Amino acid sequence: MWVRRLSLPFAFVIGAAISARPIMQLANALPELLGSMPTVRYSLENLPVNGLPPSSTIIMGAMLLATALMIGRMLEE
Repeated sequence: MWVRRLSLPFAFVIGAAISARPIMQLANALPELLGSMPTVRYSLENLPVNGLPPSSTIIMGAMLLATALMIGRMLEE
Protein backbone atom coordinates (compact mmCIF):
# COMPACT_ATOMS: atom_id res chain seq x y z
CA MET A 1 0.00 0.00 0.00
CA TRP A 2 2.79 2.43 0.85
CA VAL A 3 4.41 1.74 -2.54
CA ARG A 4 1.28 3.06 -4.27
CA ARG A 5 1.22 6.16 -2.08
CA LEU A 6 4.87 6.97 -2.72
CA SER A 7 4.94 6.19 -6.45
CA LEU A 8 3.17 9.37 -7.61
CA PRO A 9 5.34 11.84 -5.62
CA PHE A 10 8.44 9.88 -6.61
CA ALA A 11 7.44 10.01 -10.30
CA PHE A 12 6.75 13.75 -9.96
CA VAL A 13 10.23 14.39 -8.54
CA ILE A 14 11.88 12.32 -11.26
CA GLY A 15 9.90 14.10 -13.98
CA ALA A 16 10.74 17.53 -12.54
CA ALA A 17 14.42 16.60 -12.42
CA ILE A 18 14.40 15.43 -16.04
CA SER A 19 12.50 18.49 -17.31
CA ALA A 20 14.37 21.14 -15.29
CA ARG A 21 17.07 21.80 -17.90
CA PRO A 22 14.69 22.20 -20.91
CA ILE A 23 12.41 24.44 -18.85
CA MET A 24 15.34 26.68 -17.91
CA GLN A 25 16.42 26.86 -21.56
CA LEU A 26 12.88 27.83 -22.55
CA ALA A 27 12.75 30.48 -19.83
CA ASN A 28 16.02 31.96 -21.14
CA ALA A 29 14.85 31.95 -24.77
CA LEU A 30 11.35 33.29 -24.11
CA PRO A 31 12.27 37.02 -23.89
CA GLU A 32 14.13 36.79 -27.21
CA LEU A 33 11.17 35.04 -28.86
CA LEU A 34 8.71 37.61 -27.57
CA GLY A 35 10.99 40.45 -28.60
CA SER A 36 11.14 39.20 -32.19
CA MET A 37 7.37 39.26 -32.62
CA PRO A 38 5.98 42.36 -34.29
CA THR A 39 3.86 44.52 -32.06
CA VAL A 40 0.67 45.86 -33.49
CA ARG A 41 -1.15 48.50 -31.54
CA TYR A 42 -4.89 48.08 -31.56
CA SER A 43 -7.22 50.94 -30.94
CA LEU A 44 -10.93 51.56 -31.24
CA GLU A 45 -10.39 53.50 -34.46
CA ASN A 46 -8.99 50.42 -36.21
CA LEU A 47 -11.90 48.11 -35.32
CA PRO A 48 -14.44 47.43 -38.10
CA VAL A 49 -17.46 48.71 -36.19
CA ASN A 50 -19.39 49.65 -39.35
CA GLY A 51 -19.91 45.99 -40.26
CA LEU A 52 -21.53 45.07 -36.93
CA PRO A 53 -25.31 44.71 -36.65
CA PRO A 54 -27.21 47.20 -34.48
CA SER A 55 -27.03 46.72 -30.73
CA SER A 56 -30.73 45.84 -30.51
CA THR A 57 -30.11 42.84 -32.79
CA ILE A 58 -27.18 41.70 -30.65
CA ILE A 59 -29.26 42.03 -27.45
CA MET A 60 -32.17 40.10 -28.96
CA GLY A 61 -29.79 37.36 -30.12
CA ALA A 62 -28.28 37.09 -26.64
CA MET A 63 -31.76 36.88 -25.12
CA LEU A 64 -32.74 34.17 -27.61
CA LEU A 65 -29.59 32.21 -26.78
CA ALA A 66 -30.26 32.51 -23.03
CA THR A 67 -33.86 31.36 -23.56
CA ALA A 68 -32.72 28.36 -25.59
CA LEU A 69 -30.22 27.41 -22.88
CA MET A 70 -32.89 27.67 -20.17
CA ILE A 71 -35.33 25.55 -22.19
CA GLY A 72 -32.57 22.97 -22.70
CA ARG A 73 -32.00 22.80 -18.95
CA MET A 74 -35.71 22.44 -18.27
CA LEU A 75 -36.02 19.61 -20.79
CA GLU A 76 -33.12 17.74 -19.16
CA GLU A 77 -34.96 17.51 -15.85
